[in-house]
Amino acid sequence: MVLAPGRAPYDEEDARIWRGRMRSRWEQLGFDSGVFELFMRMKGARTRLNLLDALSVPKDRMSLARELCLDWRAVDYQILRLGRCGLVREERTLGNIKLFGLTSSGEALLLLLRELEAEDCPRVSTETQ
Repeated sequence: MVLAPGRAPYDEEDARIWRGRMRSRWEQLGFDSGVFELFMRMKGARTRLNLLDALSVPKDRMSLARELCLDWRAVDYQILRLGRCGLVREERTLGNIKLFGLTSSGEALLLLLRELEAEDCPRVSTETQ
């Protein structure tokens, strides 16, 4: 099975994944099941992951919207959600422009998600052959 952000529907297999290896890795980094749900189960998970990736260098909302081909209001909403989880913070303000970047938790989560994606990629190629 490939664990992909935003996969649906939630089933018993997902529950086993959360209870096992996945849960221990997330909890070791201080993340709870709410963050897991936000990035692995809920609608918009791919957008949030793309935002984390794009924020490895601080950017304003309009730059993010253009880079990710999203409406700036969608970016604003997701930045707010990520901020509430402690993954994104306002880096600095230049006039009316706010630059956002990753917190250390956001960087740790991005690294974890990349590791999980790399682990799942070999399974995809063997399943499709």
